[in-house]
Amino acid sequence: MGIQVRFFPFHLQYRYFPWKKIKKVSIRSYSPITEYSGWGLRIGMFGRGKAYNISGNIGLQLVFKDGKRLLIGTQKSAEIKQFLKNKKLTP
Repeated sequence: MGIQVRFFPFHLQYRYFPWKKIKKVSIRSYSPITEYSGWGLRIGMFGRGKAYNISGNIGLQLVFKDGKRLLIGTQKSAEIKQFLKNKKLTP
């Protein structure tokens, strides 16, 4: 079990992130311009990690046990919040 994401056309196959490698998961607001210099497949400055985002300013923030970070932009934050709550991954 884990999270799968595909950011087409950059990823032709899904990327899989197993729960056992994830230290923390949360939904958060972010600034695409100031944090990641825009939209798309981005690498943030100053330890913010990578971002996969198309539009909007809400994302699923993953912090991995090795310290790396990935922000996945979403237009369905309510559904993701409910999923995480049902899985007891957030308070």
